[in-house]
Amino acid sequence: MNIEECLLLLSAGQQIPDGFPLPAGLDTLWTHAEKELTIQPKLQRGVRPKGDEEKERIRIVRDIIRKHPELKGQSFCRQLDWRGVAVPRTWLARGCPELFDDAYRQSKPWRHCINQMKSKIQREMPKADRKSPAS
Repeated sequence: MNIEECLLLLSAGQQIPDGFPLPAGLDTLWTHAEKELTIQPKLQRGVRPKGDEEKERIRIVRDIIRKHPELKGQSFCRQLDWRGVAVPRTWLARGCPELFDDAYRQSKPWRHCINQMKSKIQREMPKADRKSPAS
């Protein structure tokens, strides 16, 4: 077995049988390459704890949904701005305007982000707290 054949086996994820004579100099190359190609287990990432600003934003959005379930779109964003809810810092870093109303008027991608934020918070609310617009 020559070097090319050994490297081909290694790249295919196969192992050379124990005791098989490796060409000179390939034994150290093999162990180094084997270490490089071993698949590391995926790290388990924990959930990032919510900061005070995020907790307050969620509390206010829940309150708006509870008291004004009919609000949608731009009127919902105006209510967020009126209540002093800050746009998430991660959005600002990506170029989002500082007010929800301005972000909603800019359309993509902020309109989607706002709707997604509201929907996620609404899903996490107990059903008893969610009123339908008809009630």
